[in-house]
Amino acid sequence: MRAIVVEQYGGPEALRLTDVTAPTPGGDQVSIAVQAAAVGLIDVLFRRDGLGGLVPVPFIPGIEVAGRILEVGDDVEGLTPGQPVVTLSRPGTSGYAEIVVVPASVVLPLDDDSGPIAPDTAVAGIPNVVTALAALDDAARLRAEDEVLVLGATGGLASVFPSVAKALGAGRVTGAVSRAGSVERALALGYDDVLLTDELPHTAARFDVIVDPVGGASRVAALSLLQPLGRLIAVGNASDAEQVLVGTNDLWLSNTGVVGLNIAALLEARPQRVRSLAARAIDLVRAGAVIVPVESLPLEQAAEAHRRLESREAVGRIVLTPVTSERRL
Repeated sequence: MRAIVVEQYGGPEALRLTDVTAPTPGGDQVSIAVQAAAVGLIDVLFRRDGLGGLVPVPFIPGIEVAGRILEVGDDVEGLTPGQPVVTLSRPGTSGYAEIVVVPASVVLPLDDDSGPIAPDTAVAGIPNVVTALAALDDAARLRAEDEVLVLGATGGLASVFPSVAKALGAGRVTGAVSRAGSVERALALGYDDVLLTDELPHTAARFDVIVDPVGGASRVAALSLLQPLGRLIAVGNASDAEQVLVGTNDLWLSNTGVVGLNIAALLEARPQRVRSLAARAIDLVRAGAVIVPVESLPLEQAAEAHRRLESREAVGRIVLTPVTSERRL
């Protein structure tokens, strides 16, 4: 089968289309013919240095896919060959390939009487909506009419937050972007207002909930914008900056809090809760209640997908299409 392999850490050119042996599932696993593989900033960080060697080379990037089940392991129940599925975010990689093997525990069936969900929409939206629900509902304990700020507003993960926040009853949802050229694109995602990141230290606006997938200097600036009893939810570190150290006495004196949300770790620790959130996410995406911008590229253009992410040209999500109607396994 074809797959994108990183044999040495480096730039986008490290992503090489290669023929590799197709994997087969073990007892608690399924194999999936991949119709859409999400491209995320975590893939970029893995490609650069494996997050400090956490992911050793060689490896196939990709943590979220959608497609159809090929085979199921002997211990798997409730999943069958031919079934359309999407996976949740997982700690393992291997999604940029024509076939992937994943634990059955991260697989969500998509066959439903309510109507089909296209593979690119499914993988672009459902895993991120699950993360948004966990961040806003569980970590932030979002209340009706809470004012929300989302950093890195047009990124793949951040782009679903305005829709999800409003579905949960939030008040005004503001996005923050790094450059003026992204303001209109952010407004198209459903944000009520958009700030430039450079404006954060100077704005008089205050927020009940701040969602931060960026980290670094933006996180430092955002902390000062919390209302009393406000919560900053750290959902990533797209800046790849050193972690921000926060004094607990500072939080005590300001009546604010910081909560981390790592959906893959939550899935491992509380799988039933995540699957409950996933059912809600599927319903929201199927109903069209979430704006999910998605651009599809063929598998062999994985390097181009990474270039667009790193240059911040992408709005929403880019997905790769290993198995298409023109190329069937």
